[in-house]
This record gives sequence, C-alpha cells and structure tokens, in this order.
Amino acid sequence: MSDNKKLLLTYILALLFLVVGTSCKNKADDCDYSNLHPPPSSNPDPGGLPNIGNTCYMNAALQLFAAVDEYATMFLKPDDALGTKEKTLANKGAVIMQKIRANELIDEAVMKAFYTALKACGWPYGVGTQQDTEEFMTFVLDKLQSKQLIQLQNRIIPDGGAEALGHVESIHMLYLTIKSASTMSAAMQLFFITEKLTADNKYYDVSQGKQVDATKQPLLANLPNPLLIQLGRVGYIAGKKIKIETSLSVPPPRLTNSQTKLTYRYYHQP
Repeated sequence: MSDNKKLLLTYILALLFLVVGTSCKNKADDCDYSNLHPPPSSNPDPGGLPNIGNTCYMNAALQLFAAVDEYATMFLKPDDALGTKEKTLANKGAVIMQKIRANELIDEAVMKAFYTALKACGWPYGVGTQQDTEEFMTFVLDKLQSKQLIQLQNRIIPDGGAEALGHVESIHMLYLTIKSASTMSAAMQLFFITEKLTADNKYYDVSQGKQVDATKQPLLANLPNPLLIQLGRVGYIAGKKIKIETSLSVPPPRLTNSQTKLTYRYYHQP
C-alpha cells in the first residue's frame, strides 16, 4: 500500500469537492507532507465547462477527474480491454481532460460529443434533466474499468459459533451519512457500526447447521489511491425528502484495513 494517498471528498447535490493528498502510517503529527502538490490545473483563473442543459453534475465530476492523475489516466490512457463504445467515451473524455489540465477553453461541441458517447454506452438520461453526480461518476468508473476500488468484507460473529468473513465487495466510493454526525470521524464510525442479525434476519451458521443470532460489521479489505467519499446530504422525514444542513468538520480521518493504518490528509482546491 503506497504511503502517498489522495482523498476526494464529494458532497452530492449542492456539490463541494475537496481534492486531497498524502497519507502516512504514523501519527498525523509525525507525517511529512512536504511532497504534497496541487493538482495539474493550478492556474489561479481556471476555466469552467459549458453547461449543455442541466449538466452541472457532469461538469463537476469531470473537473474532479481531471484534477487527479489516477482518474484522468482512465481517459488519457484507456484500458486496451475496453469495448469500442467505451474507448470512444474515453477518447471524447480525453479531449476534456487535456483542455481542463491545460486551462484551455472548452466549447459546447466538445461537451456534446462526450455526452453522445456517454449515451451510446447506456447512460439512460437525456440532456436537460438534473441527475446525481454519484450515479454519473459510478457509471463512468464502471464503463472505463477504474482500478481505484474500495474492497469491503463483512465480519460475521454468530452466537455460539466461530467468526467468519463474508465475500469481498468492490465499490467505487464510501457513502457516509451526516445526519447525526458532526465530524468526518463520527460519520466513518457510523459506516462501520456493528449490526445485529436477529429475528427475520438471522445468520445461517454452517458449522451449527441452523439459523442463529449474529453480529455483522463491515471491514476495509483494501483501500485505493485515491479514495472517494460521498457525504449524503439528503434525508427523509415522514416520507418527505429534505436537505441536511448539518455542519461537518473534516479532520484527517484514520482508516484501517487488514494490513495497515492510513491517515488521509485533505488538499483543498478552491
């Protein structure tokens, strides 16, 4: 696992992106962050992307992708195993990546060409409808076969039985609820909270040959570089969707996988 990690913090809906850098295996105060540097597009007056019809969600994600080498590379050096439509998507996106990173103006024709390639790959929405950035990012990361995957594995502890590990699940980003959390660390703890499997949701323990009560806790089997975190800013009260306005402080979170402890430090690009 590399000592240099990057973290992307995504606010879905009214979007706020924090592009982050470096992690270390020691205490946060002992980390040397001297090698931290801004993303490639560090011009004080970076250009934006034209909105071709409620595509702000897409534009925000594309600018995020362009700012981080691991994601920009998906477009600039696409995987040879991609299909024809997916390679076209990568090529059209590569034009946007290059222009963003060089701070060149991007016209509507470039954005429309990318959107056409996106639709050809199965994106189900048309121009003019506001969509969810997380859904768009996940779709693109899947189509371009991103290797930056978070691997989760459940630890199951059955009553009267031996601890077991569930299958490994690969996801592109962690979804953290902030409704009852005031810090990033608290939001992380809510994600990894243990769940009691009981009543109609009991666990079948093969060694005992029956359904039993058990506890389940998600574990990090592998952490990528970079890491995407989505902060859920939407909640529901009596079936009505509301926007969560809770303030959230974001000190560097410490994440642990089966091999090591990593501290992620945020790099904020205004």
